[in-house]
Amino acid sequence: ALSHLLLAPPSPKLPAHIPLRRAAIDLIGRGFTVWAPFLDISKVLLGLLELCSEADRLVPSMTYGLPLTPQADSCRTARHALTLIATARPAAFITTMAKEVARYNAMQQNAQTLNINMNNNVLHKAKPEILRGVELLIEKMQNEMSELLVELMDIILHCLDPSQLKNKGLQEVFPAVCRFNQVSHCPATRRIAVGSHIGSLTLYELRQGKCTTIHAHSSAVTALSFSPDGKFLVSYAC
Repeated sequence: ALSHLLLAPPSPKLPAHIPLRRAAIDLIGRGFTVWAPFLDISKVLLGLLELCSEADRLVPSMTYGLPLTPQADSCRTARHALTLIATARPAAFITTMAKEVARYNAMQQNAQTLNINMNNNVLHKAKPEILRGVELLIEKMQNEMSELLVELMDIILHCLDPSQLKNKGLQEVFPAVCRFNQVSHCPATRRIAVGSHIGSLTLYELRQGKCTTIHAHSSAVTALSFSPDGKFLVSYAC
């Protein structure tokens, strides 16, 4: 019933942005650890992100104490629910979002053939909100996130504007992820390397938009770094 109130399209009997829907969203967030086994987590997260996708436009009424419109109230409630879900089940949040990003990328490759406008996809519209959630988890749950660095980077690179990384370093564009010693960006070659807790190295070729995984160590990678010219990558595991 709660997910129905979140996901059901607006109708005369169940209009959008009514208090009943907001109450359901609030309950989903506050009781996620209880409801999770009975929910489709992907649908719930995407539904909440859809409500947050116009947050930038609604920020003034949410930030400066102005009277909230019903839409702004729904956005604020959904944003709070996303925060509660992410912090209650960080691994579920990150792995689910990474799977949805992979699905989005697969659809994008066939968008012209399928005649799909990807700009209308919630994963495109809600990029700032997704990054906000990722940054929050890195700040509050760094140890947990260190075991999900590849999934984190998949999500981050989906949300960042590729043109930003042409002229700026990852440290400048999204500094939160650079606090991990297992992440290194080489602006010269436009590559990002990520070391995982299972000993593998994932290389992101930003020019080609490709990703390669190398099984390099038998234990968790704890540090890595590119040489200044990008010709060498050194990694350490223990």
